[in-house]
Amino acid sequence: MKGGEIDIVAKDRDTIVFVEVKARSSTEYGTGEEAITPQKKEKIINAAKACLQYKGEDQPCRFDVISILFDKRKRVKEINHIEDAFTL
Repeated sequence: MKGGEIDIVAKDRDTIVFVEVKARSSTEYGTGEEAITPQKKEKIINAAKACLQYKGEDQPCRFDVISILFDKRKRVKEINHIEDAFTL
């Protein structure tokens, strides 16, 4: 889609779920979820609106965030799934 991207589009029962995935190798500059700026949220929301309009969907939706933290060996150390992280 022009102007934005959505990492994952899924369905949870009757709800369309737009998911932003952020991976980090350390928390030195914050967690993955903290890296989602208001500008990034706006881009995700606009891309989701375009997707819903294109598909003609009239269903509830939500925005989730999955934050992945890797250790020094690049193995997954932590996964944090935040449901309904921000709203439309």
